Amino acid sequence: MISTSKIHADDEKIHDFTIAVDRERVEDLKNRVKLGKQRLQKQLEDTDFEFGFSANYLKNLTEAWLKYDWKQHETEIEGLLIHFVRTNYPSKNNEKKIPILLIHGYPSSFWDFYKVIPILANPGRFGFDFGSKGSIVFDVVVPSIPGFGFSEKPQKKGFGFIECARSYAKLMSRLGHKKFFVFGSGELGVETATALTLLAPEAVQGLQVVNPWISPFQDAQIFVKSLISSFVPSLYLGENEKPVRIADYLDKFSYFWTMKSRPDSLSVAVNDSPLGLAAWLLDRFALGVKENFAKHPQGWLQNSFTVDELLTEVHLYWFTETFPHAARFFKNSYGHPLFEVTIRAPVNTSTAIITLPASSISSPRHLLDHCFRNIVRYTVGNKEGDFAPLRDHRLVAEEIFAFVEEIVG
Repeated sequence: MISTSKIHADDEKIHDFTIAVDRERVEDLKNRVKLGKQRLQKQLEDTDFEFGFSANYLKNLTEAWLKYDWKQHETEIEGLLIHFVRTNYPSKNNEKKIPILLIHGYPSSFWDFYKVIPILANPGRFGFDFGSKGSIVFDVVVPSIPGFGFSEKPQKKGFGFIECARSYAKLMSRLGHKKFFVFGSGELGVETATALTLLAPEAVQGLQVVNPWISPFQDAQIFVKSLISSFVPSLYLGENEKPVRIADYLDKFSYFWTMKSRPDSLSVAVNDSPLGLAAWLLDRFALGVKENFAKHPQGWLQNSFTVDELLTEVHLYWFTETFPHAARFFKNSYGHPLFEVTIRAPVNTSTAIITLPASSISSPRHLLDHCFRNIVRYTVGNKEGDFAPLRDHRLVAEEIFAFVEEIVG
């Protein structure tokens, strides 16, 4: 059969967007939270997060949830340009304006960067002064992955991290940026940033990623190195680096395989219940906070984030119905026919890496060197784990400035 559908050219205009969630939807969410609270299972005695997300913590979270003011937080992100957020102040004398693309991953959103954006765009206001040949400031662009947040939802199968990277390259071109830096954080945020660098090496001046990881099963050489470093760390590991423990890797990625293999089945349950959504998303947050999160009654969550930050992420996923598309993005990315080729491709662009020992997914440098062939800056943090832009925005901002300064002066 010959298709009669028309092929339309892309609309290259940049449109303003206003975030507005109907009051009825806010009330519907609160009613669902109240009903869900009544049906919460009892937690086993003497347990915290060992069996999954703590029912006791979730019950306490509902109390704050019912008092949470969505309108207040809606106002905080009002005025930003969504499908992507752009913050670009007029340049002052002796300022060097550098375009940078910040890419979020899962289970995150553009909101992850809300504390980093103003520092990059207006560093002087926050006590930063970088640049040996003049102050560096940034034209900051933060897109939402298609399917996430307020971006359109893909209706056809196959949209994964490679397609996302290609769309981001087009976005930066339409904004007039022939050269720019790329920063990627989180699962599939790192992969998307790396794929963009491979697709457009002439445009990407520098790539910076947080907690990149290489599967210990990627090839025989990496598998053997991972095993050896587990038993004799001094052979390969630098200060504060941790070895890849294959048993831990398999245990922590159990949720990953569910999303990768049966995303729509999982989405029916998670997308229908606000408490189910919160438990699934925030369990992943807890997984990346501290290695011993399962033995803590709050999973160390409230030592790393405010309750409002956690609830804002959940609200964004709920009101925009992000989760089913995020899960499909997982399957489309990790099941992509070019996935294996892409993750094995050498990256020759100048690269900066931030690795944080408490992360659930980072790899040590001796493995990362297999992929990133031009690492010019390598920083190992002391204690932080995943979600660095939200947890330690000053560290992230400092590392971005320091890396860019090395490249452009």
